[in-house]
Amino acid sequence: MKRFKRKILCLLYSLLLVLGLSSISTIRANPIDSMLNLFEQSILRYDVENSLKLYKQIDTIEILEHDEQHLKQLWLKSSYYYHTGHIDESLEIVKELKHFAEANSDSTFIARALYRTGTLLFSIGKPDLYKEYIGKAKEIAYNVGDTIIYARCGMGELNLKNPHSEDFEAMKEAYLEYFHLVENIIGAEAYDTQLALLFNLNLVYQKHLKDFSEYYPKIFSISNIAKRQDTYAGGLHRMHQDWLVKKDTAKALDFLHKAYDISQGIKENNLLSLISSDLSSIYHYQNNIEKAYEYALKTTKYSQAKEDLYRKSANNALLKLSDFSDLSFENKKLIRVNELAAINVRNLRMINWGIGAFVLFGILGGYFLFTQIQIKNDNKIIMAKQEAQLWNERFISAEKDKKLKILTSFQQGQEIIRDRIASVLHDKIAGGLAGTKLLLSNENLISQEKIKPILNQLDELYDYSRNLSHFYYDPIPEEIEFCELIQKKIKQSSYNTGINIQCILFPKNKINNLAPLIKTEVYRYISELIRNMEIHSKATTGEVSITYREDGLYIIVTDNGVGKSSQAESQDGIGLQIILKRLALLNGDFEINAEEKKGYSCSIFIPEEAMNKITQTKVHV
Repeated sequence: MKRFKRKILCLLYSLLLVLGLSSISTIRANPIDSMLNLFEQSILRYDVENSLKLYKQIDTIEILEHDEQHLKQLWLKSSYYYHTGHIDESLEIVKELKHFAEANSDSTFIARALYRTGTLLFSIGKPDLYKEYIGKAKEIAYNVGDTIIYARCGMGELNLKNPHSEDFEAMKEAYLEYFHLVENIIGAEAYDTQLALLFNLNLVYQKHLKDFSEYYPKIFSISNIAKRQDTYAGGLHRMHQDWLVKKDTAKALDFLHKAYDISQGIKENNLLSLISSDLSSIYHYQNNIEKAYEYALKTTKYSQAKEDLYRKSANNALLKLSDFSDLSFENKKLIRVNELAAINVRNLRMINWGIGAFVLFGILGGYFLFTQIQIKNDNKIIMAKQEAQLWNERFISAEKDKKLKILTSFQQGQEIIRDRIASVLHDKIAGGLAGTKLLLSNENLISQEKIKPILNQLDELYDYSRNLSHFYYDPIPEEIEFCELIQKKIKQSSYNTGINIQCILFPKNKINNLAPLIKTEVYRYISELIRNMEIHSKATTGEVSITYREDGLYIIVTDNGVGKSSQAESQDGIGLQIILKRLALLNGDFEINAEEKKGYSCSIFIPEEAMNKITQTKVHV
């Protein structure tokens, strides 16, 4: 019952945690590309707060170094640090970007790394190096077809030239040429490049006191397509200066108020601060002190981000507008009310923060308790699985040891039996046959012509029993390398039978270093298969190959003999049955392929795991 109550309590705490943290971004559920695109948009909009959140989220994602997403991640990180004024950090990221781009032979991001390096060098007062880097980046971007970076590099070169150039038409055409290159490209980076080119073109028009109004619709159109209300408002803010040049103050105020309304809607505090400052200056110029003071307060309000915002804004406004000496009593009273209201707001916020901290602490405590219980249960499950796996491994190991002992005993017993059979064949049967022949050969007993067939039969039986005894009595000398022993065995068989048998051993050093038990097994397999070739195959050529690979040992014996008939004669033989049983103890494989008049092929495989097991247990025959 207590456990049930504890689970209910943990579930309630988890529910409170979900409700309390519901405002957290859900970007984690999105794909990596979507997150990178959102990060790029936040950087281009100078949305520092959201960019920082996305940066932290993206920094926790593991992306493969050879993946293009990794290069884009580095590019956006460098852009983030560049836009937030962290030059050293941005330079470090750019070096990493250039390194991986060169490693992946990605010319697009090499050009971007050079471009970003140039902009960083310009920001620390090195315009000559800036020009050099963006020149290299421009050339690479042109070769790989990265139009955006190519246009940005060209714009950078024009920005260096603009302050010293008096040729309005040439500068105008140059900016427009780059603008037309990127005009039809879509995407946040493309829109930002288009707007940047138009804003820099606006500076050229202002310098030469030209009318820039024909481009206003283009700026607003791009801002709407890109859903960039910040650039829309920024464009209005920049363009009010054109009307000031024309001394049309009403139009300038109209543009500024529109920009102010848009910025307020998207809570763009930095832009609101600039617009409020310009509005305050114009109203001050018009001697509208009350309006000037109102927007001066707003200037400081939007440029502050502290708890005592309103009180400091009022004080800073008074200090900034010290020339407004003729403030009315009502305005002074309003300032005092603002100060008191700010104090009350601050106290209320402190109380709210205290309550929120207490609730959050409770939620986190419940969540911690729930996770600890979950971790404890998970650990129990993991330990149970590990214990079951350990017992399973022990069982498998015991089975393998058992098979190994059986194979060892089987091999030892078989070697003893082979020696006994060889001894009986050689000493008893062959000796008896030789004695019988000697007795029958006595010319005093019977006519030689009459017993000649019997003598020939005795000769054949004698040779067969003698060869069979040599086959069974075939020890493996330790003083000879194993590969040399195999080659000697095959050479002797070729000499006795006339079959041209080729031998392939690779690599010899590994084959020579096989465990003694495996050497004995391999030698017996090859002996049995060569014997079958001698007796049944009627072949003229054959091949024996032993290859040691990473997964195990491969033995292949082939010939060009009668094929299917030889298989039919030998597939149920005792020798092959013994090979099958021995291989089963080593978890090996055995396969015969034979077609009539197309030769005979036998493949044997001994896994590496079985050979390692034998090597580790140091089994010797």
